[in-house]
Amino acid sequence: MDRQQKFAAIALVLAFLSQPSTSNAGASSPSLFFTKQETSEINRSYAQLPQTQLQRPIHLLHLDSILYFTPTQWSVWLQGKKWTPEMRDDRFTIQEVGRDYLRLKATLQNGRVVDQVKLRTNQALNLLTGEVQ
Repeated sequence: MDRQQKFAAIALVLAFLSQPSTSNAGASSPSLFFTKQETSEINRSYAQLPQTQLQRPIHLLHLDSILYFTPTQWSVWLQGKKWTPEMRDDRFTIQEVGRDYLRLKATLQNGRVVDQVKLRTNQALNLLTGEVQ
């Protein structure tokens, strides 16, 4: 099976899964993985978390994900915010983005500058110490 055939097969399966079941028409759920009741319970539990648990510490510059096409065509998510090659910030400069990493230059909270810091997805730069976590 070549790549196009695999893609077509996956698309067909996903299209089939997204169709509501005729035997269970009254119990449709907004999730493929959870029932309506489970989704409600997850949302209720999430709403009860203290706000401090919902936010990352501001001294950690966290790399959430990378969407890479070419060295000049990419998007990264730092601290939950989308960044593209055109965007700038006073605290840090994105120097390079690869398929599975990001290099940046950042000014720490004590004023010291760290250069060529390499982060991978789900890593963070501690802006207090300069350490990658």
